[in-house]
Amino acid sequence: MQDLEKNETALPQTITLSLASDRIAAGPAVAQAVAASGEHRWPSRRFLAPGWEDNQERSIRSEMGWMHPVAADPTFGQTEVQLPEDSEQGLVKVTLGETIVWRSRISAVNARALLEVCAVRHSRDRSVHAPLGSGGENQLGVWRIDRHEVGGEVLHIARLEGPEPSRLPDFLGAEVTSDPRYRASWIASYGLPLSGHALWTVTLPDGQLLRAELPADPDEALALAQLRFGKLG
Repeated sequence: MQDLEKNETALPQTITLSLASDRIAAGPAVAQAVAASGEHRWPSRRFLAPGWEDNQERSIRSEMGWMHPVAADPTFGQTEVQLPEDSEQGLVKVTLGETIVWRSRISAVNARALLEVCAVRHSRDRSVHAPLGSGGENQLGVWRIDRHEVGGEVLHIARLEGPEPSRLPDFLGAEVTSDPRYRASWIASYGLPLSGHALWTVTLPDGQLLRAELPADPDEALALAQLRFGKLG
C-alpha cells in the first residue's frame, strides 16, 4: 500500500486512519505553564517486561484515579490522582497528551477524597530495579517496573529512569513508548491491550475523531473501520 510509509491511508468514503500517539506538540500557553511549574519532563522509554519476576524487588501498590476515561483526542487534558499505600502524601497532576502541565503533592486525606470522585480507578504495583552488569557495575540502567492486573491477566511494563544504558537488560521485550495503550490511564479505562492490535485515530468525513483498537495490519484495520464506522459522520 503506497501510503504505509506515512502511517496513513484513506478509504474512498473519505474515512482516514492514522496510528495514534500521545506525543503532541505543546502550544505557547502549555509551554509557559510547564516552565512555571518546573517539574515537567518528557516520558522515558517504555518496554514490555515479559521476563520480569514479581519477587525480584519489593513493590509498592498505588491507588490511581482519573477524572474521565481516556479521550479520543490526545490533546484533551486529563487530571490524575495517585496515592501510594501507607503514604501520608498523594500526587495530583494535570496532563495534556504526555505533557505534564502541572503537578503537586497533596495530603493522603485529600487524595482519597479526589479518588472517590474519579470516573476511572486502577491499582498498580511498582518496583524499582537497577540491574548490575557482568562487571558488577550498573550498565543496564535504572528501571521502574509497573505491574498491571486486569481480569486475572498480568502485564509488566518497564520504564527507563535516567540516562540511556549501554545495553538493555534481558527481561525486556518489545518497546511500546509511542503506544498510548500501555499507559496506566488507557489500561484503567479499557483493559489490557489486545495482542496483534494497535491504536488508530479514525477521522470521519465530518472531521470527527475517534480512537479505536484495530488490527495492526493497515488493510485489516481499514476494512474493520469501514464496517464499524462507515455509517457515522
